[in-house]
Amino acid sequence: MGLFNRNKKQELKAANKPADSRSTFGKQSFSTPFLKIGKGDLTKPFISDDYIGHSGFVRFGSDNLFPQVLNQLYYTSPLHGGIIEFKKNAITGGGFEIQNGDADVKAQTDLKYFIKRNKLKKIVPQITRDFIIHNQIFFIVHVDPDTGKKLKVERVDPEKVRLDAAKQVGFISRDWSKQLGIYQIPVYKEGSRKPKQLFVYQDEGPGQDIYSLPMTISANNWIFLDGEASNLHKSNIQESIFPSMIVKRPKRFNNQEEADDFKEALTRKKGADDAGFVWVLTADNKEMMPEIDTVQTSGNDNLMMQTDERMDSRICQAHQIDPMIMGIRVSGKLGSGLELPQAVAAFEKNYVAPVREIIEDIFNDLMMMFEIKGDFVLADYQIVDGEIQDKTDDVDAETDSVDGVELEVNDNLRGLSASENADIYRIVRDFERGKLNKAVAKTRLLAYGIGADAAEEILKLD
Repeated sequence: MGLFNRNKKQELKAANKPADSRSTFGKQSFSTPFLKIGKGDLTKPFISDDYIGHSGFVRFGSDNLFPQVLNQLYYTSPLHGGIIEFKKNAITGGGFEIQNGDADVKAQTDLKYFIKRNKLKKIVPQITRDFIIHNQIFFIVHVDPDTGKKLKVERVDPEKVRLDAAKQVGFISRDWSKQLGIYQIPVYKEGSRKPKQLFVYQDEGPGQDIYSLPMTISANNWIFLDGEASNLHKSNIQESIFPSMIVKRPKRFNNQEEADDFKEALTRKKGADDAGFVWVLTADNKEMMPEIDTVQTSGNDNLMMQTDERMDSRICQAHQIDPMIMGIRVSGKLGSGLELPQAVAAFEKNYVAPVREIIEDIFNDLMMMFEIKGDFVLADYQIVDGEIQDKTDDVDAETDSVDGVELEVNDNLRGLSASENADIYRIVRDFERGKLNKAVAKTRLLAYGIGADAAEEILKLD
């Protein structure tokens, strides 16, 4: 498919060329330089067990760099990258604990050594991010060849790993764009005493037998455009010329002094202090009169803004998340009082809980390898601070009262839905907890048609 349209000659030329803003290499100081992407369909990498590299690995994408693209898109789109970090925190933000372990001193010592030696507090969030971005996870398992005892595990970024067609051998390179330092490593097998083995976990999708692809791949084109939009505006500001007017003279200046005098007369009247002044131009005849034309501003900034709303929607759909959960859309507007708890519950049940279980299973497998007894459990983590409750039934709709306080009702208040009434409770609760100040809380109550006196009484203001 030619996703990146690169070849070895271009790579060698770019490697010896000084880095600049337009060069494929040198844009950022990452272990693998950022790629020049954009051409082709970024949602369909070419993967086939017949498309083999020289060492026997199956190429991941037409140029074998699709995992690098997935990592690059994480940095390219602010929305995409933000959702990935939000998901990671929702899954692992509560930390982890080992339950049902042995209580004896040796077992507890072995457990602490296992956690510290393998840097679990660091790698649990890292491999969770790997899973969200790549839908696959890789560890190098270090084994004592004499005893077969597992020594430690080491996380490997999925962009550095390729597999053979039988998925029996892994190939690791520190930079696949230049194919530097490629070495082979056998896939982990229980009982094997090879000193280094590759532990592989893949959440295999339909038709994917060798590499796993994330569900968000369907939005890759939109994610790329999200990053390009900001680059477009940046380029327009840096490269464009923005004059406000053009002065046309039908006659050349006789000398430099005359040109300087004319320029000074113009520049002396620029700025806010002289806005709206009357400017009188004279000449010997009409043909000699200078003409002043205003310059129309460029409309290029609207090219990407037209697709912003649809772009955000498609990225969030691919991530199975309502942007309201992340605070992109504010809960509490008319008719949306109960949307936030419903969105949070759907996100936790359909995404957070299943992925959390996958991460737990992976680390429980590692504990079994190291003969550590107990269950690895990720603690529950509340995405929204504070308990979300539906107090709709507590509203006395017949008497128009809240907590026994009679409301000063007008036509705007009558006929509010149950969810809107429940939102009034949320306003009061957030005000009492200090999340809303007096002015904001009162203004939001007034928006529902509640009178000023009743609003102050509800908020218990003196």
